[in-house]
Amino acid sequence: MATLITPSEVARLAFPSEMQPAHGAIQEGDIKVAEEFCLLPVIGRPLYDRLLEGDYRELLTEYILEPLALWVRSHIQPRIDLHSSPLGTMAPKCDHGSSADASQCRALQRSLRCEARQMLLRLTRHLNDEVQNYPEYDPNQNIFNRIAVYGGLVQTL
Repeated sequence: MATLITPSEVARLAFPSEMQPAHGAIQEGDIKVAEEFCLLPVIGRPLYDRLLEGDYRELLTEYILEPLALWVRSHIQPRIDLHSSPLGTMAPKCDHGSSADASQCRALQRSLRCEARQMLLRLTRHLNDEVQNYPEYDPNQNIFNRIAVYGGLVQTL
């Protein structure tokens, strides 16, 4: 399964160096979900396919990899925060502190998504300003050019 970012790149870009997830915690399927759910509605399938072919490397490194990594982290964070065992789903317990409660976990996810969304808006501005350089990009298909959400209010543009 081809993806724009590797699990090790996600770990490097989305997690602080002292909080790297366990090997195997980030799967290619997690990346594919983030690409389909968060990136494709912004850039469209034709531009995505060109990026998969290795074109537009600067666009990928400057505008896409970091928000994509944050979306992947947002997607897998609940799996990292909880562990499955024969006894059911368990929250980790540590000797030198306490585990985050549900509201703290939600706040972290909101923060990750907000940061990633702002980076995707930056990508949108770049693509709209440089549309002549990306013939595969259709601004009319970009979700941020069609819908705006302000404080929970959805507005069709």
